[in-house]
Amino acid sequence: MKNKVAFVMACSFLVFIVSSNAMAGNIYLNGNLGAFWLNDSDLSQSDGTQGKAEYDTGFGITGALGYDFGMFRVEGEIGYRKSDYDKVGASGQTRVNAGGDVTNWDFMANGYFDIENDSPFTPYIGGGIGAAILDSSAVNTGGINMSSGDDTVFAYQAIAGVAYTFAQVWMAQVEYRFLGTEDPTYSNTESEYMSHNVFVGIRYNF
Repeated sequence: MKNKVAFVMACSFLVFIVSSNAMAGNIYLNGNLGAFWLNDSDLSQSDGTQGKAEYDTGFGITGALGYDFGMFRVEGEIGYRKSDYDKVGASGQTRVNAGGDVTNWDFMANGYFDIENDSPFTPYIGGGIGAAILDSSAVNTGGINMSSGDDTVFAYQAIAGVAYTFAQVWMAQVEYRFLGTEDPTYSNTESEYMSHNVFVGIRYNF
């Protein structure tokens, strides 16, 4: 799986480099900060135990270097997200409060389509693919006995937002993202990772 992720990312960044040299445009820096909500995760342990995990609201931050062709943009992005476990329980048992957290470092190649118009507001849609390094704390409650662990998995996202130009080279933005990954395995437990994100950010065009 890791070889497939590396291949996908290499191809994506190759397209980015070739396109950037073939067309005129401008480089930009992009940063976002916001909150995200992880969907409840099904848990499947190596001993056959099944369960469910719930999470608290998490926070996330992303940074990207991109190239703007006009209507289209491409970028390489690094993101970090952290969410605490809320309640965990095995199937047939009451879910109880759990300590610990899940963190995510993701490395994405994104593409965007900007809907240009005569106003300072520019709606946009986009998506990305890449890899996520997910790390979970140990959880031992509600009939779930999960060891701490990490996994590197394929990641993808869909993005929709609107940017506001408030100076010649500066733009503010607000956006929604859906981020999902291949199911990660933390030591003895297979889990899930799908999240809804709301970010605000700033973009600087060189």
